[in-house]
Amino acid sequence: MKLLRYNLNNAWRFNSTLTGSRSVSKPDTSATTGTNGNGKGNDLVLNQIFDVYSKTNKHLMNNEPSSMIKERNIIDKLYQLLPNKITKLDDSLFLKLNKIKRLRDLPPPPPKIFNSDTINSYASELISMSYIHYPGSMKFVDESVIELMNIGDFHKSTYVDVLIHFGSPYNKDKIDEVRSFMKKSFVSEDIDVFNVLIHQIFRKDNNVIDRSEALDVVENELFNMKVMGLEPDLNTLLIFYSDCGWFNERILEKLIELKLPLIKINNKIVKNKYKAGESVNSIVEFLKLHQIDTGTPVINSIIECHLLSNNYQNAWDFMIEKLNDLDSEFNVNTRTIKHFVSYFIRNGELYNALAMCDYLSNLHGISDRQPIYVMMLEMLLNDIKFKNINNWCLITRYLYLKSEKSIPSNLKQKLITKGKLIDIDFQIDEVGLLSEEIESMNEITNSLVWLQEPIIKLNENTNKFVDCVNRYF
Repeated sequence: MKLLRYNLNNAWRFNSTLTGSRSVSKPDTSATTGTNGNGKGNDLVLNQIFDVYSKTNKHLMNNEPSSMIKERNIIDKLYQLLPNKITKLDDSLFLKLNKIKRLRDLPPPPPKIFNSDTINSYASELISMSYIHYPGSMKFVDESVIELMNIGDFHKSTYVDVLIHFGSPYNKDKIDEVRSFMKKSFVSEDIDVFNVLIHQIFRKDNNVIDRSEALDVVENELFNMKVMGLEPDLNTLLIFYSDCGWFNERILEKLIELKLPLIKINNKIVKNKYKAGESVNSIVEFLKLHQIDTGTPVINSIIECHLLSNNYQNAWDFMIEKLNDLDSEFNVNTRTIKHFVSYFIRNGELYNALAMCDYLSNLHGISDRQPIYVMMLEMLLNDIKFKNINNWCLITRYLYLKSEKSIPSNLKQKLITKGKLIDIDFQIDEVGLLSEEIESMNEITNSLVWLQEPIIKLNENTNKFVDCVNRYF
């Protein structure tokens, strides 16, 4: 036990020296189905689904339609395991799987005393944060968790947390190692364990293995559940709805049939239905019918769909309607602003994106604007054109400074590389910032302003606004 604490303390101190203080810049990151829910149908239906899906889900198209058939068969096997009624309505695991971890540079130091309680609490604390921009910290956390697990005092809930950790991104070797530890420690795998395993391999953003291979693994885990006599629960169905590539609507029908709550997947319902080609109005009516149309996430999703349909006015009117509806439980947040900003940038109106960012942020007291500026910088790499290409360098430095210089280092390097193609002397930091550049940045800040409400038609804005756009954009 003393040796373990010595190793963890020294590794933590060594990692701290590599990472530096908490204020430094980020280091480099380097099936055929019908409508009856039983899976029966015909080739025509399969081809129709395939045609619609292929237009909206190109990232899953590597081995279609064979994986489509596999997914249908997997859902059939899931339904064979389902009980007639699901009485336990605990969806906490599903929420944990979808929780966004806060970013952190340094992992917490080890506890002064190691016992069963501190080992479990420290392991859970280690993996409760994301160190995605800090490879040294990520390595320390992974190695520390395995070392802690060697002691053999993990609770089942801690094993579940560790499986979640090693599943994003999917790491088969580590997951197999965790399962081996559980077996040696006589900790049985329950439905929570299988739910995590299925989600981590089934999720749409799993780019580690081929989709068809992932479906084979899911099918095997369902077989293991059957052998162990485990029944799917609410979390299982919510996971399948979220992770299905083809037949999420079939899972939704089953959730409704079993009278299970849909509120925790309402924003996913919006996105899936929109991708399937449903109109925004039809989606809103579905949400109202099932009384799941409240809350900021789902309203943000509706706003996003309006904007993806290139309908700014509907998006704006819908947002205002929900802000005035006290029962909607909606508040403008950073994600709301990002949707509007993305819309304007996609339409070549960076000036409106900047004006909208300031307008909504100031009006609704949003102080966390850094993610919005990072998104703008990401889009500057590809989607934004300027009348004078040299202004790209000015606007890039402007946004970088507004982001408080806190951006992923790989993004920073890409921006520097592109900047030097335009101007060999380009620097993104404030070093060498000329007085005329500072003056231009102040002009942009003070000119792109909407006082009363957004004015998205350029020629209807003030002369000051229009002159700024003509000069810099």
